[in-house]
Amino acid sequence: MLRKRSTPRIRSIIASALIVKFILVASCVQASRDDVLTLTPAAISNVPFTLNRDIALTSDGSVCVINSFEFQVFCTDQSGNRTSSLGRRGAGPGEFLHPGRLLRGPNDTMGVVDFRLNKMSIFQLSGELVSEVGLPGTMFSPSVTSFDSSVMGTAMMQVATDGPETQATHMELIVASGEIAWKRIYRADLVDSGCQQSPLIDGLVNGVYSPTGQLVFFVCDGQMLSFLGRDALPDTLLDAPTYTAELPNNRDLESYRESLRTTMRAYAGVQVRVDAYGRRAKPYSRGAMFDEVGRLWVLTTKDQDLFSYLDIYENGQVHAGTIRVPDRVVGFDIIDTTLVALLDWPVGSDDVDLLQEVNWYDITDLGLEW
Repeated sequence: MLRKRSTPRIRSIIASALIVKFILVASCVQASRDDVLTLTPAAISNVPFTLNRDIALTSDGSVCVINSFEFQVFCTDQSGNRTSSLGRRGAGPGEFLHPGRLLRGPNDTMGVVDFRLNKMSIFQLSGELVSEVGLPGTMFSPSVTSFDSSVMGTAMMQVATDGPETQATHMELIVASGEIAWKRIYRADLVDSGCQQSPLIDGLVNGVYSPTGQLVFFVCDGQMLSFLGRDALPDTLLDAPTYTAELPNNRDLESYRESLRTTMRAYAGVQVRVDAYGRRAKPYSRGAMFDEVGRLWVLTTKDQDLFSYLDIYENGQVHAGTIRVPDRVVGFDIIDTTLVALLDWPVGSDDVDLLQEVNWYDITDLGLEW
């Protein structure tokens, strides 16, 4: 039976203990109201401009982003010194036309998903190409931040049914062969969430997988739909306890306008889209991931101007606290006790040499179990 949690005040004794520990144990942070801890960066580095939100920590302590002008993956250390570059522009082996996602791999490797060439290229962190694998469907997007012998993700695939022509298909892909080891379509009618789904994408799309196989989808109005196993029925429909409907602020609107300007050939109609965007409440999640011990971290859309907020959930369901960090964060990653946050590119700048800021945080002392 699907369990519904609908109020932020309903928390287990375990969750309450976690929150107390979260507040009392933390050092180098400042506690504020509503179980929010404010962090200040331990280090700040710069990376090349990127239109992409992906940022990936590596096993050697570097951080990598996609350089949107050079069609490369650019990696730096905590001081901002380049440690390596992966790939280049082109359609050949180890080359990219639309690099879109980054994934940590085994044995000091990094996977790069190219949406246009429909492949994942795997590199040593030194820059040497190891292998490539073709991806099924279109717009294959990983649902995890790392991979081993297989990778979990979602692609739009044609299906032979009486329903929509294209459906979001979740799958486990064998990296060595490109074979699909498992797949499933999570139909939107699995739960009555009140969300309106696109008729061409009949199914739940934006899900994240945990190391233990749990799957969480972000539906609408701050709702999170949890599956305890990928073949299971939905277990819990949770109303995110920190979510309140919030219209886009000026920085949201200008950032959206800029994204349209960089992706649309003609500028006509942009203002109409911006006006419509400004009338819609922001969704709950801007990005999410499970860490190595199975905690769910959600970058929320709250504020996204002077501050950004990350909610933390134990077991993907119990809210354990919220972290507040400076400025407008567009992407983040966590490995061990290091958190990195990619800040937004200044709106309206056409300077291709402009750098973006990465803030580094030591989250050892948050009172969480590592």
